[in-house]
Amino acid sequence: MHDSGWLIFAFSSETEMLEIMGEGSYYVFGQPLILKVMPNFFDFQSIDMTKVPTWVRFPNLPLRC
Repeated sequence: MHDSGWLIFAFSSETEMLEIMGEGSYYVFGQPLILKVMPNFFDFQSIDMTKVPTWVRFPNLPLRC
């Protein structure tokens, strides 16, 4: 774990990384784990991950709503 609280994973190959990234959803203690490829000049203080788009379904919700 980085001093800023980010978890950093190192893979043995790009193939392994793509396999893990494409597998699906991962959860840690019931919370979603968001995996992103780290760019060469990553800012550990960045607030990029403060908002995450979410798809929500409301079955049988009237059209006027």
